[in-house]
Amino acid sequence: MDAEKMIALLHDMVLARAFEERAAEEYTKGNIAGFLHLYPGEEAVAVGVLHAAEPSDYIVSTYREHVHVIVRGIPPNTVMAELFGKQDGCCHGMGDSMHLFDRERRFNGLQPWCGGTDLMSDPVYYWQALNPALDTELAADDAVFVLGEDVGLYGGSYRVTEGLHTKYGEWRLRDTPISEGGFTGLGVGAALLGMRPVVEIMTINFALLALDAIINMAAKIPFMSGGQFPMPLVVPMPGGVAKQLAAQHSQRLEQALMNVPGLRIAVPATPQDAWWQLRQAIRSDEPIILLEHELLYFAKGPLDMAAEAPPMHRAKIHREGSDLSIVTYSRMLDLSLQAASQLSETGIEAEVIDLRSLRPIDWDTCRHSLEKTHRLLVVEEDSRFAGTGAEVVAGLTERAFYSLDAAPERVAARELPTPYNGTLEAASIPRPADIVHAAKKLCAN
Repeated sequence: MDAEKMIALLHDMVLARAFEERAAEEYTKGNIAGFLHLYPGEEAVAVGVLHAAEPSDYIVSTYREHVHVIVRGIPPNTVMAELFGKQDGCCHGMGDSMHLFDRERRFNGLQPWCGGTDLMSDPVYYWQALNPALDTELAADDAVFVLGEDVGLYGGSYRVTEGLHTKYGEWRLRDTPISEGGFTGLGVGAALLGMRPVVEIMTINFALLALDAIINMAAKIPFMSGGQFPMPLVVPMPGGVAKQLAAQHSQRLEQALMNVPGLRIAVPATPQDAWWQLRQAIRSDEPIILLEHELLYFAKGPLDMAAEAPPMHRAKIHREGSDLSIVTYSRMLDLSLQAASQLSETGIEAEVIDLRSLRPIDWDTCRHSLEKTHRLLVVEEDSRFAGTGAEVVAGLTERAFYSLDAAPERVAARELPTPYNGTLEAASIPRPADIVHAAKKLCAN
């Protein structure tokens, strides 16, 4: 190594130490908030690695990243401005000490890799709508690929990827180990680099192991990078109460996912919406969770592949009515339509609305319906306490209070883990009779 190179390395080490000491001083004054992880005594490591990196290399840091970004070429004043939360910081004040990004310099930010995360027509079956949707998008864009457990050779647990491995090969239909945290993190990393991954979680129950990648990374990177990095990630999650799979394999986690800013949540209830919403999700630059009820995969419905798709997050009125509005989603749509037919025989005409999206919610469609019917019944398979229905009732009460002639009603799952016993399982979730009973009670008021 020549003298000039040694002086350059020493210069960056001294600059890094001076920056960290000043950052510590400003932190004690209260000018820097949150966490501040410093790097004194370790400067030589970052300086050596970053000097060896090529400009074309992507840099993903861990904790204590100030030195990395400065050596990469981001001006120290810009980094300090970010620590101060200022608009002229490298992430416009959206990042903080632990989340620094710079697209131009291929600095893809800090990711807290901790233990446990190894990071990123004619009626057809529901799965038969998802399969050609994937096929269409794989053919249209080489950046699209699918990864997950059994999505390749086996064709997917619900046949969604059937035949696609043969057509597109193992690199675009990628079988993974049983490591939801690992391969979801892989999907996040691929999305950061401009790919469009479809990361299938075999069942929503396993998504609990992937939540760090979904919530801390996918949902937050676009915001914390100051808009520099989109997140074109789709995560299909089969879930819901299926057929005697017991408590740990019958969970509905939508209310937990709904509480995460940055995520979008679509809930296709029909083959037509499965076709539309999967394709729209793949083309989006936002992280989208696709909640697919396990009992819908082999349910049939019409599919018109040439029909123009409505906006992804717009609700749909499946049945017109004048006496009450039934707002629902996913598998409960079918049960609500059954209940509406039974109610019609008694002279009660229910309007049935499929939300199609849980984040965001299409409040306008629901509000316009209430202005006509003046009564609200929300039906969900999720838990009643702090559930999806609670948000729908609260949101519509705020927006349409003076249109209501009676207090809203909710039909939801019982407050207990899903039983294994078939009879008990059926009794633990809403049935058409429960919806009919609640509707009659509501209309009697």
